Amino acid sequence: MQVWACIIEAEAEILLLQQWHHKSDSWIWLEPGWKVQNWESFEQAMLREVYEETWLELSSLAYIKLFQRYFKYKWENITLEMYYVKYARKPKIILSGEHSNYIWLSPNKSLEMNLVEDLDNIIKEIYSL
Repeated sequence: MQVWACIIEAEAEILLLQQWHHKSDSWIWLEPGWKVQNWESFEQAMLREVYEETWLELSSLAYIKLFQRYFKYKWENITLEMYYVKYARKPKIILSGEHSNYIWLSPNKSLEMNLVEDLDNIIKEIYSL
């Protein structure tokens, strides 16, 4: 499976989204991200989904691709492409039906949250923690 994710930073904090409470993993916090559709590139998927999940339009911002990694999970092999965007000020977030809440936290504080698998290692790597 091909997935993408995007660390969105503003004012030295990163954006985390929480799953809807009716999902079995609703206690999990994660960065914007998800599957790449068959008809789109990683970059197209990232731009589309960040907008759908948060109403942030990234096409006019300077985002960068950080890396592409391969993970082997019990149930599936994953190709992850990670992006990064930095805002000077925290933008207004409007959540879609996919998430119930959002929070801005410093990278260190974010490690105290119940993060989706491997996000803690990615944050530690990006921010040299």
